[in-house]
Amino acid sequence: MSWRGEIISTNYNAADQAQILAIPLSYRNTNDRMYWWPSRCGEYSVKSGYWIAKQGPAAVQRQPYDEIWRIIWGLKLAQFVEETVIHAIFECKAAKEIWAASNFTQLVSQAPTFCFRDRLLWLASKSTSNELKSMATLAWAAWWCRNKAIF
Repeated sequence: MSWRGEIISTNYNAADQAQILAIPLSYRNTNDRMYWWPSRCGEYSVKSGYWIAKQGPAAVQRQPYDEIWRIIWGLKLAQFVEETVIHAIFECKAAKEIWAASNFTQLVSQAPTFCFRDRLLWLASKSTSNELKSMATLAWAAWWCRNKAIF
């Protein structure tokens, strides 16, 4: 799967073209799908539509997890502010031991470190589905060990 360069070059300026073409595409070649956030299963129903209508315009504009994020960011967790997902899953002592004992030591060491999203997309582009499942299991183990040590 690759970008359709002729469409991008005719519709965007050079700077935007470069940014668009730098976006990695999914190696899984999956189709987009519609998701209706007011229902748990992601599918529209008359019941969920009626619920939205009763809530009024504010409900349509509000994202589903606004209140949850307000609560999370309102917590006073100063000692954990410096903690990053990358540190917890890849760089803390327990995580380093887990990755060093895995088959992914070299791959993980080459992965981007700027943000977790970039790292995950990069790892996904370099790995098979089974390798990603193994890495997800190792990441969970590192996260679990980190939480056990902190809490």
